[in-house]
Amino acid sequence: MSLVEVILPGHYWDSWLYAGKMYLFQLDGTVRVLDWDQLVKGMRHRRNANRLLHLLLAQSNHLYSAFRSPTIDPTSRDQLNQAIEGLDGLVIEVSPRLIATAELTRIDNPLPFPHTDCAVYMHTIFAGNQKGLGRLQASDQLSGSNSDRVWDGPVVSLAAGYGSLAMASGSDGLFELSVWRMETDWSANHLQPLRRQDGLRTAVAWVYLGLYGASRQSGTYIRYARKSKEAYRRLEEREVAYEATENDIFLKGGYSWGGVDNFCCYYDGQVETVRFIPQGKRREANFRRLPSTELSLQSRLVAASTAHFGNVVEDETGLNLMLSDGTLMRVEGEPVNWRVFPRYNFYDNHLHVVTDSAVRILAFGHDFGLDQRSKPAGIHYSRLGRETDARIRHLLSST
Repeated sequence: MSLVEVILPGHYWDSWLYAGKMYLFQLDGTVRVLDWDQLVKGMRHRRNANRLLHLLLAQSNHLYSAFRSPTIDPTSRDQLNQAIEGLDGLVIEVSPRLIATAELTRIDNPLPFPHTDCAVYMHTIFAGNQKGLGRLQASDQLSGSNSDRVWDGPVVSLAAGYGSLAMASGSDGLFELSVWRMETDWSANHLQPLRRQDGLRTAVAWVYLGLYGASRQSGTYIRYARKSKEAYRRLEEREVAYEATENDIFLKGGYSWGGVDNFCCYYDGQVETVRFIPQGKRREANFRRLPSTELSLQSRLVAASTAHFGNVVEDETGLNLMLSDGTLMRVEGEPVNWRVFPRYNFYDNHLHVVTDSAVRILAFGHDFGLDQRSKPAGIHYSRLGRETDARIRHLLSST
């Protein structure tokens, strides 16, 4: 395993990384924007690997591409893997002075606060709680005048993707809001959320072109069919192809969650993973069961999510990490908040853990060189990437 930790001291509620900017929701009721790339470049450490550290913290897609490129020889890949492993155990505590230097703006938080969940998508910050959903234009210079209330319904969990914002709304069910027009027309706020599921829903995630809504009692996957090519960004251009319940997917019940290309279910000390296969011509062929993995929790399961580097399962005393190389890791202490970024290809190796005194950013390096088809946990990395071989070779020559 290879792990680098960055510590940002302070009193925070939540954090998010998007397009080179870090959005910090502070307990004093302000939103702070940092230039993440500048912050990373200013970090000081004793290991001579500044370029590699920047990629690990701010451009993980380049590292995945280096291991996936067919023109890069095995020796070069081994050298890169050794360089990444050489960073294992590195802990960088960022000084308040460097944080202040990287600060772009700070404003009073105009969004619902404290929020139950937030998301940054299509240059818009969304945040919600039991009182509703708000939005704020994401930019270097935030302005409270560029914010408004989008919806008055309760928000427990958010998932952004495919031109929409999915909202788990507790006992009100699961909703989907079309937001793709907001990127070019901020006034496009006339669409009402579409109810997708009834019943209790406290978590939601995109799994391919479909939504998995769940609670502690049950879960259901909605698989969409395309009406046109626009279905990947327009809600109105897709329709429900079928629904699959938790029992349909796992053949049993438990605490379940989904993410990008898989579903997971915790039951009686075991985590079962089911991979979604979109090429399957029959509904049953869309779900491929993988071997289950043992997981012993110290207390009651609170929440869970999946990322490329593995699964994160929270219990009442800390986080349990089921890493994609088969390693089990424990982060002790009840967090204020935590999140992963599986749909953001610069930061898909990140786990952010907000504690009482800091944001801990855990950047994992073990997954880049793994066989993505056979790893026991985590999302398969399948993006082809836009990095040229010349840029990859430059990376290899600098490590």
